[in-house]
Amino acid sequence: MIPDSIRAAEPPTVAMPSRGNQPLFWALLITLTIICAFWGFISPFPYNLILYALAIIAFISFLVLLRRSYRGIPRIDATEVRRLVACDACKVESEGPFEKGDYVFREVGKCPRCGGLLYVKALYGVDEKTPFKRQQPPSSQSED
Repeated sequence: MIPDSIRAAEPPTVAMPSRGNQPLFWALLITLTIICAFWGFISPFPYNLILYALAIIAFISFLVLLRRSYRGIPRIDATEVRRLVACDACKVESEGPFEKGDYVFREVGKCPRCGGLLYVKALYGVDEKTPFKRQQPPSSQSED
């Protein structure tokens, strides 16, 4: 097992693109469409065409924004990043949580079993759908 003295203080966070303002834009575009369409209905001839055109542009913008929101950003299924630590001398492997600053081949200390060098052998994601005990790190998976 990895000694507590080499563990990082905080786990990593998965950076996801923000979608926080999209409902606000949707509401504004739909409101603009409704107002322009209604105002175009009660306006005289030359102005109603301009307002109808604005309503159509706002509605098309809404549809484009809605389509992009469902298609554009891929979802990341991995919810937890794990690391595989191995000893250089006795080839013992130990699995643990990702620590801040980890990278492959990083030296993380001495092996408690033989005193050899411990290094990060692999970093990989674990998703919620697959039970943890059935998952294997990329370094020990068999290629088909």
